[in-house]
Amino acid sequence: MYAQQDTTIMTNVRDSDALSAYLHDLHSQVRAPSPALSTVIRVLSEPLSFLGFLPAQQHQSASTNAVLDSLPSWAGPVEPTGTRRLYFIQHLLPNHLEFILDNITVDWLSALPSAEQTALFDTYFVPALATRSTAAKGNSHDPVTAAAIAIVSLQTLIGRINQRFSENHSFLNKTILRLIKKLLEEYTLLDYFKACYQIGSTAGYSQQPSASASQTTTWDAFLSKLFSIPTRVSNALGASRQFSSSSTVDRAADLEQWFQEAFFFEQQAAQLQGCVSTLSHLNAEEKKHQAKAFGVVIAKFLRLGFGRTLVKSVVSTLWDKDSSADTLGWKLAITVSASTTAQTFLSALTEYLNTNQLESSQLYPKTAETTNGSRQEVHKAAYLLVSLGYGGGEDSNDIVEEILFQGRVYGSGVLRALICIQSGWPTGVKSGKDSALAHTFIRAMTIWSDTMLVNHASMEYQKYISYQLLLMIGYFNTSTLLELDAIPIFGTGVGNWLELEVFKRKQIGLIVAEEFSKAVDTIGSPADFGLDAADPDVKFARSLVTLRDGAHSYQPQPQSQATLGIAKSSEDQGADTVYGFDTTRSRTQVSELSDSDDDEDPDAAADSFPRSHRRLSDDESSDDDDDLKPYEMEDESDPDEEIGAARKPKVAPPLYLRDLTTYIRADEDREKTEIGLQTAAELIRRKVGSLELEEHAEDLANVFVQLQDTFDTPSFYKLREGALVALVAASPVIVSGVLTFQFYEKKNSLGQRLNILTALAIGAQELSGFDQSTLLLSKEQSVSNNKPGRPTTTKAAAGSNSLTTTSRTTFDNITSTISLDKTRRFSQKSNIEANRPSPKANAFANLAPMFLGGLLGRWGGNRGAGAERGYDALQRAPVMVLKKFVVTLGVLVHYSGNSPHLLPMTRELFQFLLALRYHTPPSQPSPSSFGGAKSRPSPSLNSLSSMLSGATLATPTITSLKLPGDPGSPSSTMASSSSTSIGAPYNADLVESLLFDLLILVTPASGALSDDLLLHEFYVEIVETQQWAMELWESQKLEQESGSNDKARMYCAALLQRCFELMKVSM
Repeated sequence: MYAQQDTTIMTNVRDSDALSAYLHDLHSQVRAPSPALSTVIRVLSEPLSFLGFLPAQQHQSASTNAVLDSLPSWAGPVEPTGTRRLYFIQHLLPNHLEFILDNITVDWLSALPSAEQTALFDTYFVPALATRSTAAKGNSHDPVTAAAIAIVSLQTLIGRINQRFSENHSFLNKTILRLIKKLLEEYTLLDYFKACYQIGSTAGYSQQPSASASQTTTWDAFLSKLFSIPTRVSNALGASRQFSSSSTVDRAADLEQWFQEAFFFEQQAAQLQGCVSTLSHLNAEEKKHQAKAFGVVIAKFLRLGFGRTLVKSVVSTLWDKDSSADTLGWKLAITVSASTTAQTFLSALTEYLNTNQLESSQLYPKTAETTNGSRQEVHKAAYLLVSLGYGGGEDSNDIVEEILFQGRVYGSGVLRALICIQSGWPTGVKSGKDSALAHTFIRAMTIWSDTMLVNHASMEYQKYISYQLLLMIGYFNTSTLLELDAIPIFGTGVGNWLELEVFKRKQIGLIVAEEFSKAVDTIGSPADFGLDAADPDVKFARSLVTLRDGAHSYQPQPQSQATLGIAKSSEDQGADTVYGFDTTRSRTQVSELSDSDDDEDPDAAADSFPRSHRRLSDDESSDDDDDLKPYEMEDESDPDEEIGAARKPKVAPPLYLRDLTTYIRADEDREKTEIGLQTAAELIRRKVGSLELEEHAEDLANVFVQLQDTFDTPSFYKLREGALVALVAASPVIVSGVLTFQFYEKKNSLGQRLNILTALAIGAQELSGFDQSTLLLSKEQSVSNNKPGRPTTTKAAAGSNSLTTTSRTTFDNITSTISLDKTRRFSQKSNIEANRPSPKANAFANLAPMFLGGLLGRWGGNRGAGAERGYDALQRAPVMVLKKFVVTLGVLVHYSGNSPHLLPMTRELFQFLLALRYHTPPSQPSPSSFGGAKSRPSPSLNSLSSMLSGATLATPTITSLKLPGDPGSPSSTMASSSSTSIGAPYNADLVESLLFDLLILVTPASGALSDDLLLHEFYVEIVETQQWAMELWESQKLEQESGSNDKARMYCAALLQRCFELMKVSM
């Protein structure tokens, strides 16, 4: 019946046209000049009456009832029916809501009485559920229809949060955020789920429970918009906005704080927990469809990097719960999800348990009493995992096995719980030849015997794999171990471990060798390597064999206050140490590294390279007479020359870009060339956004790249660089493509290619809104205030390294500086705040893929891509170019900030850098032979070590991209020898730049990537980076201080520290 009515109404074009025409007529009355307030009320009231959502009057006061009784009802050409209302919601309501926001919110809402504001305006966007309050007489709506209206309303409101959000009236923006917040508080995910299935199926959710493709698509589209709200609001309000660390209640009351990512996803996780808990009360068909829908929500949480928030809600609700009804909903949702979702959820869950409930320092089995107590906690964790569907089946056991060997290092508590599940617990130990535990044991033994683990893995991971074997050995009897054919694998591994020189590492393998030999010994002569039984590491490792947690039954006990206290403290602070795993080594290294750089000023500008001196002519003398100062005399001139100079017209500065091109190309006219260079940057910046710049940008970029210092012009290289930077900042799309093409041109010299990279990096810096000159001015004033009367070099450096040549100090800046300098203060806070640079929009965020893609797109060596001209060019390039090329890529990613393309850019650069780890540039002649006769060094760079501040990456202050070892730098004389100081196959200069870029990727300065999201998206790359850095540290002996590899040692230590921090977050 419903389907027949729907078909009739949808095919009745006349009725749908009549509805649309009548609604358009109502809108036109409000758009007319000087409409009456009654017209606005009619436009709001009639469609609401058609939908059956005029507010209930039972709970209103007498005066309010009088107002509501006078509201006009629907007077349209067609009568409201169920199918017509559904058609109105799907096709006409979105445009009607847009009309209300644009034409009524700002102009008329304040003119409505308060009762009508709520009854007519808010009801459109947040319709009241009939099941939550007594319905008004004549209202035929149901909760699902109300939720369908709420979905359309929510999608409309979310669509208004876009790039032009800040241009709207502040009252409209506040109203939009208020309505979204109210919608998300009034309706649950279950309400939206049912409404999505009603919209996707014209027969409705109750009449057609089977999920069609359109229903699933509707639900997916809704979730995508729902979970985009925090990002949209953050971008609309300003990504740099700082939220205060207020309590949950304060954040819930504050409208903008409510949309902060952490708080928003906490609310959604709590809603999901409530929805999933109701699955156990449904019939089989409803369970299936709702579990599948909520499985999609779980996958969304995990993909967005908020798996920890989700599992925190799960553990806080289900920990120490013995009823299967409490976990049935989660088990159904996880079971129907994809295997990757189930594995990612288990990974997030084990990491949370490892950090909180199963803190390893509380699980060290020193005595029988503490062993039993720790076993109780292990059984609780294992029971939770089994209740959620992990273990007890081939597929689920495979997922548990993948978690064990995915590369993360868990504490002994999580290891015991996972191996307890693999043993067949709680139904009984299954340790036969074909059991899941036997398969896991053989895989662990294979990894333990591998030379890569023995020689190159970290000590923590070596212990992790060894502890797995020790825990599993206790489950097997001798005959089963002999049937597994593990002895040949074991023999190979023991030989590899015995070859190690470091005893601490060797001891890890010897413990496993002793315990395994005891387990398979049949003649009474097990291996004995004479290890110290009193050593805590040896004692702990040997105790793991006797635990056999899976052989003991689960005895639930109420959670004690002590356990709650432990969980709470570990949740707030995190476990700093894990028994048997060294988690402080990298932190100590970086703290020592930061202490050693206290004398360096990270914000100081580097001095420029001195210009090359001209050769003395034959007439010039270089003896001591040059020091004598001549007397000033009147200039003697030829009268004919004065007449010629008077007649020669003065060259005027160019007014148009086409004239600038002519000036720069005037090879025979020195004055035109110099004036063109001096005015180029200012003229280009004046033409920003003009068609003239779009027309001439490509030609000017080519001209400045090829321009040579024919007339020995003062500050030629600085002026040319300023012009190129101005072009990049003024027309980045066109100019970046031109410069990238010119970079790979074979005819261009080494100096030209280095200048191109410098222009791209400084242009990106300017587009990103980072103002270096402001920081330098602040530093200068700070130094002058601390040491009055002493001249400083900061001012000169700031002037020489300014990004723009057209900036002028305003009168307000001068007066504020004078007042601050002459006012006696007991605190520098006001001085610092006054000099703090004002925030600027990052215009480079959306342009970064063009810059990075242009440079990386021509690199054919990126993990096996085909040979291209870029690959050939960089293969033959000297290490100086390749090094600067790598650093430029890292700087471009750094300045992209909160770019929407940050994830794919990070992934591309990760792949490029990892592919370049073992690349050895060809031997090249001295850099002085490149770049032609007129080649001269570009301005200098602050030491890149200034970009490192402790364990975090500070904002770069870049005026030119040079690392120590570049021509003109103090260590340039050692460039040739440094390439071999680290040792084959590494090149010292290239390794420094690779470590520098990798450090940028794992430490996003803008905070755009949280640690959870960074680990979720780039876990494999981070593990590869950590392993390579550890290999570099150990094989090249970077811990030994030497002048030739100080930079590599510093970057490597900081990179290892950051990787260890990320792995600690993952645990």
